[in-house]
Amino acid sequence: MNDINDFYKKNPHVVISDRKFASSIDIDAYKYVNHKRMVGIAIVTSKENASEDLIKEQEMYKGSFAFFKSLEEAKDWAASFVAYAVK
Repeated sequence: MNDINDFYKKNPHVVISDRKFASSIDIDAYKYVNHKRMVGIAIVTSKENASEDLIKEQEMYKGSFAFFKSLEEAKDWAASFVAYAVK
């Protein structure tokens, strides 16, 4: 989270997490998210039973949180969402 905050500084942004490789996510990391700057999270996964885990993550995040099957869909959503957030 520190690296993301350092990179984007005060600019609003959406994080896209492409979950094509198995990994565990420490949902406690969501406690360190600056919700005024990280305006959305997009999760990309084709894993059929991912919704249970993603719902737990979504409960920890206070901003907009979306699931996608493709990276392109997530990129399109993120671009439009950031454009909306800066207005």
